Amino acid sequence: MFEQEFYQTHASEAFALSRCLLHEQSLVNFINSQLIVLGYKNTAPRQWQKQNKKVVVCLVDDFRVCSQYFNRSPDQWFDSNTIVITDNWLVGNTNYVLCKTPDSYVGTYSYTPCDTEFIPERRFHISINRVDSQRMLLFFELYHQLGGFEKDYVNFNCRIGDVVIPLQEVQQHLDLTWNTVSPEFSDSYQHIYEKTRELVPLRNHNLSIEQAGVRAYINIVIETYAGDATITFSEKTFRALVTSTPWVLYAAQNAVAQLKHLGFDVLDDIVDHSYDSVIQDNSYMGINKIKNFVASSQKNYQNILQLDLDFLKNRCARAAEHNQKLLVDMARCWPNDCARWLTGVIEKIQ
Repeated sequence: MFEQEFYQTHASEAFALSRCLLHEQSLVNFINSQLIVLGYKNTAPRQWQKQNKKVVVCLVDDFRVCSQYFNRSPDQWFDSNTIVITDNWLVGNTNYVLCKTPDSYVGTYSYTPCDTEFIPERRFHISINRVDSQRMLLFFELYHQLGGFEKDYVNFNCRIGDVVIPLQEVQQHLDLTWNTVSPEFSDSYQHIYEKTRELVPLRNHNLSIEQAGVRAYINIVIETYAGDATITFSEKTFRALVTSTPWVLYAAQNAVAQLKHLGFDVLDDIVDHSYDSVIQDNSYMGINKIKNFVASSQKNYQNILQLDLDFLKNRCARAAEHNQKLLVDMARCWPNDCARWLTGVIEKIQ
């Protein structure tokens, strides 16, 4: 089943047309090659060391995952001998050296989608490929507040990683994830977990992810990381930005504000993104943030229903066109920006 085209995530438009994975890996490979030439040894995934000098190379993923001390404040995740090379935005100063890519790096996600006509038929488009506690709880809370998914386009593949696995292991993945949080949430979600378990991998449509994205009133985008300290984006966010459909984004605190700061049209005249300021770490597993996000998504849906459909289509088309152009401009700037930035990075790691 996972060999079907729909489940080949990296073959979807956002990957195939932007070639973002190639850009990411090429940059990582170049930096790693320079570290090798300079005498660094690879000590752990994404981590390098030469004598007492350490380097972390982490793009797209939250670089916090490389820290042994991620429960500390962000400025203390690494010691002062560490250089972190990343595309993450981090608020505040650090005890270590942070080499952040130029903003034009997001131009590597530039592409123009093939499906451009917004034809809303259902409430939400919710696409979740992998399973972890955050995504599972979001899925359960969506099911709870929406009263099921009969009126939505939904898939929950419940995978761990991108390896093709037997179908019987999908339920095991959900079970393992549920067992890590069930004592806290069994009263709220036990019945939803049991129902979901019988259906995963769940998919209630035969559309591609791009086709489903233009046939729902709102795309619900669930980013990989949603903490309060670092802002990270993946192809999921930029797929929404270049698609002519309203969207909401479950991501790090102030992620939408950062997109707006970069110049993207976030449709904030028709979508209330106030959920963007809610912190994650004030409740167990961020459940308060999850509940707030889902409730806000419902309100946005009700508000969007009140808008004239032609106006909505034109407004979303303008936003998508603007965002596509901005990404093209950033992509054009990236090579020169990257060259200047890499010169500074190499000076620091020598």
